Amino acid sequence: PIRRLGVPVVEVSRKRRFEWHRLWSVIAEIHGFCPDIIHIFLDNFYGRVGALLARHPCVIVDERSLSSWEPRWWQFLERILNRFVKLVVCNSETNRSYLVSQSIVRPDRIEVTHNGIEAERFAPRVDTKRLRDELGLDSRHLVVGTVTHLHPLKDPYTFLRVAVHVC
Repeated sequence: PIRRLGVPVVEVSRKRRFEWHRLWSVIAEIHGFCPDIIHIFLDNFYGRVGALLARHPCVIVDERSLSSWEPRWWQFLERILNRFVKLVVCNSETNRSYLVSQSIVRPDRIEVTHNGIEAERFAPRVDTKRLRDELGLDSRHLVVGTVTHLHPLKDPYTFLRVAVHVC
């Protein structure tokens, strides 16, 4: 979808966990494209190290989960790499507190932008009674759902175990 808007997209292939050519490709793209700001979301290693080696002056990094599950070597590396970023943006106060308490990010270089949606925009536009009837769901029972990445870190099985008790 973003390509249809005329935004250039560069994909750097990945076959193994770590690849030098991928890092060099990121650096080459930074030098060739010359962006004013580099915003790194998710692929932190290649983006951060690539921006550092390319000597880019304005790097913003998004942190979407606590680093506590990451290996100690990565947390150590994050402490070093975060010295060279302008800003780290995280999506919760808990994440911010953790990153600051573990000295992974300096307090003056971190901001919180909470996740959110426009609830009105996604309000049901269906006849829920008819839908419940079609699915054979009694109106006296709660319907509980989740939207998540099916990954052990997100632990969708805990949601299912809790949902049974809620309903």
